[in-house]
Amino acid sequence: MIINEHCTRIEIHYLDRTIPGDYFLRLLRMNRESFNLLLNIIHNQLTRQNTILRNCLTPEKVLACGLLRLAHGNSYETMGPALNVVRTTVIEACQDVVEALYELRNEYIKFPTTVAETMRCIETFTDKS
Repeated sequence: MIINEHCTRIEIHYLDRTIPGDYFLRLLRMNRESFNLLLNIIHNQLTRQNTILRNCLTPEKVLACGLLRLAHGNSYETMGPALNVVRTTVIEACQDVVEALYELRNEYIKFPTTVAETMRCIETFTDKS
């Protein structure tokens, strides 16, 4: 079945070191090293407790889910089957990733405060684009 093949690909994508780096980058818009770095930073915010009713998603899968949504804007309806989880789990995972990233904003994002800083940012952006 196609869904199972796709689910297998996304499941092994962030765990299997034999998956080509360009595939990893295309799917999550982040290379494997950046994924692991980010995972180490927000691991605690993405960790859940298993219950007697269910096993939780791993922090790796939660992060992959959130990045997949941010990278491609897929609907929660289509992401659920692709990740082999229910829609509500996809929603929660994406919200957890966004909240964890939001909490880090002051540590990693510096907005310009002067006209000179703003002009340098504009020049840098222009050069890179």
